[in-house]
Amino acid sequence: MLMGSRFFLTGSAVLTLMFFLSGAWVMLPIPFFIMLFGIYWAEQEQIDELDSMTISMLVPAPVHSMLLSEQFTGRELLFYQAGSPVYRELWAGKVCWLLVGAHKSGDEAPAFEHILIFPGFVYRRV
Repeated sequence: MLMGSRFFLTGSAVLTLMFFLSGAWVMLPIPFFIMLFGIYWAEQEQIDELDSMTISMLVPAPVHSMLLSEQFTGRELLFYQAGSPVYRELWAGKVCWLLVGAHKSGDEAPAFEHILIFPGFVYRRV
């Protein structure tokens, strides 16, 4: 590969040295931007070399959005967690949702008939 990250990083160093020694101070931002592009390119090369397991550890997975309990009418208050009430039943119009349990961060996203309510509780549609 002719134009990799090394090409841009080496080129920016050579241009910086040339512009600095010749006194062309106005031209010094050009190697700076070339260097930034080289750093970006090097990062992309490193990400391409990683395997899928390493990427899953380093890159955060999309988080399943949590709904707020204020969007529902709650029945049978159980307790408060993180300042939010946790109810046994939540009602949205004529639809009832029953508490299944706490959602752990390692678990997969709730299924189709389930919703996730802040601060991390799963409710099942009845």
